Amino acid sequence: MHRRLLPSLVLAAALVTPVAARADWGIRAAYLVPMYVNTGVSPTSGASIYTYGVGQQWLSNLDVLASWYPLTWLSIDVEGQFNLSQASALYPMTGIYVGPGVTFDFPFFLYARAALPIQVSGTSCCGLSTPTAFLRAGGGLKLDIFFLRLYLEATADFAYAGSGITFFSAKTINVAAGLWAKF
Repeated sequence: MHRRLLPSLVLAAALVTPVAARADWGIRAAYLVPMYVNTGVSPTSGASIYTYGVGQQWLSNLDVLASWYPLTWLSIDVEGQFNLSQASALYPMTGIYVGPGVTFDFPFFLYARAALPIQVSGTSCCGLSTPTAFLRAGGGLKLDIFFLRLYLEATADFAYAGSGITFFSAKTINVAAGLWAKF
């Protein structure tokens, strides 16, 4: 009985090995700018909801993603976003974000991604506090140049958990441009 089981195990290992051996990795780095921010709450009671945009304050962030590709068109990501400009109580929803995500790498020039970043630092304001969890959805255009890709993306962040917010009340629209290396 053990001798009949051995060929089956060897065949199963042979079938699984090429998939396990083909481990593609990627790293992306982008310059990200929040174009529009809606905090979903007002700074003082009775005031209007606090919003700001790129015309009022130019905030810049570094967005870094490390990716593993179990399939050629699908990656599992870990994302980190870090302020390049100083965080301020006047401009909440800036700070350090970390979290998991997934990217769908479509043929030609398109890709889409979804992530669950958590704001782990930043200045609290207007009843918002850290940590706040967000749903990030977006996509963009990519241009392959050998092993590098140039990409331009737009993302939307929707807050779904944290103190001082209601489900999807706080929103951010971001635009980013960067480099994407796959190896």
